[in-house]
Amino acid sequence: HLENNEIKRIPLFSERLTRHLNGGIPRQNVVTISGRPKSGKSTLLMNILIDHADNGLPVLLISLENDLYFTVQRLLEIKYKKTINRFEKEDWDIIRKEMVDYPFYIDTSMNSYSMNKVEKIVKQAKKLFGIEEFGFDHLGYLAGEDVKDIDGTMRRIKIMSRENDIISYIIAHTNRSQSEDEYLNADSIR
Repeated sequence: HLENNEIKRIPLFSERLTRHLNGGIPRQNVVTISGRPKSGKSTLLMNILIDHADNGLPVLLISLENDLYFTVQRLLEIKYKKTINRFEKEDWDIIRKEMVDYPFYIDTSMNSYSMNKVEKIVKQAKKLFGIEEFGFDHLGYLAGEDVKDIDGTMRRIKIMSRENDIISYIIAHTNRSQSEDEYLNADSIR
């Protein structure tokens, strides 16, 4: 039966990356986005989620790195390809019309998150909005820095992704003690 069990994949905004991933990110998977400080991890995550929402896939973002206003500002700047100070009245009229039904959901309901809370929010968002993708910025808020805790949290995120039939994108910061000229690897993630 394996020949009939095709893996469902979601294409990405980059044709080259989609091709490299044999058609996109497999459903029910966890993707870790990691890199040095200020390397654009949150921006990459936002671009991925915006692309999916632009293609009609409902997405959920929980960002503990930024507040709601900054998160929405970045969403609009990336989606409309200009900085917020360059928006004119006509832009705001378009934004009001287009964003009413835009399938991009942001959760900022709590000051602190536990894995139990995240699982509950994702399950509710799947039931209410039919989310297909979930982004979390960043793993350190859920798992701390202990390798055993990170492993356990990632295992729970993988199970949550399977149970809810979603793709989860998780930002993981790197160890700041590593020098700039060292290659990043799995041990670099804190």
